[in-house]
Amino acid sequence: MSRRDNEKKEMINNIQQASIYIINEEGYEKLSIRKIAARIDYSSTNIYNYFENKGKIIESIIIMKSMDVVVKVEKKLQKAADKSIEEQFELFVRTFIEEMLKEPEQVKAVIQSGYNIFGDYNIEDKKNGPNKVYEFLQMGMAAKAIREDITEPSVILIMTSLLGFISMVVNENFSKKELNVLVDEEVKILWNGIKRS
Repeated sequence: MSRRDNEKKEMINNIQQASIYIINEEGYEKLSIRKIAARIDYSSTNIYNYFENKGKIIESIIIMKSMDVVVKVEKKLQKAADKSIEEQFELFVRTFIEEMLKEPEQVKAVIQSGYNIFGDYNIEDKKNGPNKVYEFLQMGMAAKAIREDITEPSVILIMTSLLGFISMVVNENFSKKELNVLVDEEVKILWNGIKRS
């Protein structure tokens, strides 16, 4: 990676981090390019070279985080390829939750923004998180471990449940023991909804 690429990456990260801070301190409505510029001591005009508006900043945070989570989930699932579909599903849910909770301030900022995460969801885009889930569910159907009537909208419901769970957790102060119990229940509820009888 060239020096220019590193500088660009660092600048984008600074803009994103400043946005997260402002949203969590003042709310999404108060986020502005001017405030971001003041926070990172940069001109508003230069920020517009990276993002056309504050919505695009939130979108970039979501894309960056979801790509990171998808990669980590895929790596864990590849290592667990010899496990049962149920064990792999549990690993997927636990890894997804664990990775999302590593940066709770980022998650809180996205939630506060009200951004529709599934607004531009495209089943043809094989790189996005929901499609990776759909591929996994298809594999489970082929192995006769998951109900055959699971459809693409079911994936949105699973993802919505997970994101709702994460939203609840980042807004509460659970002990590690309480969180583990909640994660166990989330895994159980989701698995019971898709498993083959």
